[in-house]
Amino acid sequence: MRRAKKLFNEHKYIGVCVVAILLVLFSCLFVSYARYALEIFSNRFLMTQNFYFSSNKLKENTVDYAIENWAGTGSYDVNITMQNTANLLVKTTKDIKYNVECESVSTKSVNASDVKCSIDGESAVSRTISKDSTNDSFVVKLTYTGTKELQKNDSIKVKVTAISSDPYIKELSGTFEVFVGYYGVTYTIEDKANQVYLNALITNARNFYVSLESFTDNGVTYDVNEKINLDEYAALSDENKKKCSSARITLSWDANQLRLDTTGYAYMHRTQGHDNEEFLQEIDGKHFIKKVMFDLDAESSMAVKFFKLNIAADNSYPEKTNTLIVDYVDDINIK
Repeated sequence: MRRAKKLFNEHKYIGVCVVAILLVLFSCLFVSYARYALEIFSNRFLMTQNFYFSSNKLKENTVDYAIENWAGTGSYDVNITMQNTANLLVKTTKDIKYNVECESVSTKSVNASDVKCSIDGESAVSRTISKDSTNDSFVVKLTYTGTKELQKNDSIKVKVTAISSDPYIKELSGTFEVFVGYYGVTYTIEDKANQVYLNALITNARNFYVSLESFTDNGVTYDVNEKINLDEYAALSDENKKKCSSARITLSWDANQLRLDTTGYAYMHRTQGHDNEEFLQEIDGKHFIKKVMFDLDAESSMAVKFFKLNIAADNSYPEKTNTLIVDYVDDINIK
């Protein structure tokens, strides 16, 4: 009898624990669902009021970004655009006033106290999306202020929050973690067997330009191969910008194997001198392009398309082969 009572008490205890756990789980699910339902209701209400407040990078549920190929020195800029449109035809008809702030966040390698973030020189600012416009843009500048030299895979991080204050309240946010990585030009070839074309993919992670010849602009003289930061480059005249490059890329190939897509950016924006023999290959009495040279902007990427004469081949580099069917050279020299 005593043993039976003991077993009953034990089962009773287990039953209470199970019920408690189920209650906790259902409570969590209810809270999550309630939050989700409230978010939907709130957005639908705002839409009925013709209020649209969105961003190219910030979201209602904080979105996390991982950015690679930072040099680990100087500043890194994150460009953010706020929008007041639902589509091309529908937009908010009133000015939207909003506040935006950024705060440094500690990572595994860098303390928040060693990172400064700013928007227009401040950690928090007030801005407006005009009813006569469709967007408002700003730059969040991340600056490492620590004393130790950062190594590859070290990172700095900030959180950016934008909250509209008039005519309605809505909060958007995002975190941006910037990693130290390879800081230059990377090159790969994307291809598949039985595909009629391949893409040469070039990524330029540099955040500066280099002067290809000496010149003077706004009273400042730049020597050949002198590094020019993005702010300085933006202030140059259009004529002097043509005397600079962040990456001058030369691609070369055998025209018996590949034919360049001459409608693409690389050929349409090629540098001068492509009519001489250096850039042409004669096959059966006809001349085909075998080389192209072009400039690639700072912090940008490009895909250069080629049509394959042997579609059965897979020329993916470095995934499938160590042999480049399209050779690549970066002709920039940095002082």
